[in-house]
Amino acid sequence: MGKGSSSAPSPDKNIGKAALLQAETGVEWMNFAKDAFAVSQERQVELDALTKEVTGMQLGIAKDQADWSRADRERYETTFKPIEDEFIAGASE
Repeated sequence: MGKGSSSAPSPDKNIGKAALLQAETGVEWMNFAKDAFAVSQERQVELDALTKEVTGMQLGIAKDQADWSRADRERYETTFKPIEDEFIAGASE
């Protein structure tokens, strides 16, 4: 690097301490994550059961609504539409 270059500075004496603290923090985080995962697994069982119940109810409601819609449409086609057509034909004469 030519003239004026100097030696690298000495390593910080606290590098080892910092590395140990990082390792301890990592272990503490891993323990926390394991505990949180265990708790979430317990809660997930309850949530899955509730989700299944609500989904079943919603699917039943949707089926009822589709059935009612078909029945209403059938009634319109067989009852009201012929009357409307008859009225229109009479009005057009």
